[in-house]
Amino acid sequence: MTILTIILGVLMILSGVSCFFSPVMTWAGVEYTALTITAILMIVYGIIGIINAVSDKEYGVNMLFAVLSIIGGAVMFIPGMRMAVGGIALYVAAVWFILKGFTTIFMSLNMRRIVKDSNMWIWSLIIGIIGVLLGIYCFINPLVQAAAFGLLISFFLIETGVDIIIMASSSSPEK
Repeated sequence: MTILTIILGVLMILSGVSCFFSPVMTWAGVEYTALTITAILMIVYGIIGIINAVSDKEYGVNMLFAVLSIIGGAVMFIPGMRMAVGGIALYVAAVWFILKGFTTIFMSLNMRRIVKDSNMWIWSLIIGIIGVLLGIYCFINPLVQAAAFGLLISFFLIETGVDIIIMASSSSPEK
């Protein structure tokens, strides 16, 4: 499962880089491949999250976030929903950033207890705090977010990909 998780992290980073180089197309979402890839990655991320939650027998925030990821990704495939999603995407992204940030914070604190001889949890904690702050900023300044939406999605995908790789690399070999 660690290899699949690392591959997911790399794919999220690549999707984020793609969004970074064409942020306007990310916002517009008109037949843009990165938006479809992002929706697929959200679904895959959710499935892996559910598998991890079931295997770890932890059905809390991580399980909820995984289910919300699948729903969010699936909505992108409903005909005509891309335009509607584009209208509410600013606030959906803000909620996403906040939820993912809190999830990352909780996971990093959990990693701190499990992996005693590593300080990698600090990086995940910092990434989680940045995610929460980014989400709050998106709520406060939605017009600025609209102009920078593609870059924000790019940042989110890259930071999530890096976080996934850090978590997978730092996990104990027993899992």
